[in-house]
Amino acid sequence: MSIRPLFTIIIPTYKRPDFVISALKSVLYQDYSDYNILVSNNGACKNTKEKLLPYLNDKRIQYLETEQQLSMPQHWDFITKDIVGQYFLILTDRCVLKQGALNFLSNYISKKPQDIISWPWDIYVDETKVLIPPFKVSDNVLTIDSEEYLDKFSKTHIGVDFPMPRALNSCVRVDFLCGLLSKYEKLFISISPDVTFSLFCLMNSKSISYIENSLMVSYGLNTSNGGCIYELNASHYLNTLSELDLFPSVPCKLPFLVNIVAQDFFSVAKICHRDDLAKKYSWTNYYIQMYNELDAKIVAKKLPENEINRYKEEIDSSLLRQNKSIRNEVLYRRRYPFILILNKLIRRKIINIVHSIFSGGLIYIYRALKVRLNKQITYQTVFEAAGFNIDNI
Repeated sequence: MSIRPLFTIIIPTYKRPDFVISALKSVLYQDYSDYNILVSNNGACKNTKEKLLPYLNDKRIQYLETEQQLSMPQHWDFITKDIVGQYFLILTDRCVLKQGALNFLSNYISKKPQDIISWPWDIYVDETKVLIPPFKVSDNVLTIDSEEYLDKFSKTHIGVDFPMPRALNSCVRVDFLCGLLSKYEKLFISISPDVTFSLFCLMNSKSISYIENSLMVSYGLNTSNGGCIYELNASHYLNTLSELDLFPSVPCKLPFLVNIVAQDFFSVAKICHRDDLAKKYSWTNYYIQMYNELDAKIVAKKLPENEINRYKEEIDSSLLRQNKSIRNEVLYRRRYPFILILNKLIRRKIINIVHSIFSGGLIYIYRALKVRLNKQITYQTVFEAAGFNIDNI
């Protein structure tokens, strides 16, 4: 390892001792060694520390812990103060790097140094042991114009998608990070630190590089904040934050994932003095996404009926307070989605339809069908799914 390693890999964890060991192993068993690792035990969980002890003799690993539990934004802010590498990436304890990921990144950076590089991920379904790939995989590395992406984000409410450099799916040059920190002091802010970080990056860069190939595997979906929020609600996560008014910029204050992403967008736009982006924001698409998330909760059947009814009443009531054009467009798109599809197809905006009407649902349907049609083999462990020889782990 060089004096200043190429990568600092940050692994934040909270009461997931088995998960964090898997994340750590996926780094240690890479075919690459120019890195250091920061593992941070939020709240000093005893079981987590005991699990990690056998690995802490490795000089590449630095162990940190907090005496008290920090919120997710506070924890990420805390751990990123000790970065020593030239680039950093966050590997959440619910993810593992695929074999060869760091070698691939190192080779790409040596040929074409970039401030921000992001990538998609595979999903390993623990129950069926099937690996679901991203919607599109290729050997291409795309250059995404930051302003064009932000313009699309504000107008269509595309939500959180793969190219967004959320730290947990990207590596960022530390000098670029330090420049942002000197300007804004904090980048991992409420509500969702990965979303706010990505927006800070996009609002302060000309472009990002997007590797159209998965470099990691996500699993343990039942423990995911995002996944649970979409089917349930965000109340449990929101209660860990200290802010009294979490949604000052959105009209409907429900604990929905859509609201988290929308509020983060407005918060970062305000800090970065990007009123122009805030003014472009589409409230029509906001309400479409709110209803889509409500539909997902109804289908999941994990919430009591009276809570679902309350959510619907609040969204309906909030929509009624909007101007007539927004109300009519939302109702039209909810009642006649296939007519809208036809119109959009004529205009050749297929991708926007998927996001604006189905909130990306078709992508996951496609991915599941792709697995079935290809007769995807199963993997006994997430390590095998990530390309490791499981006999050596």
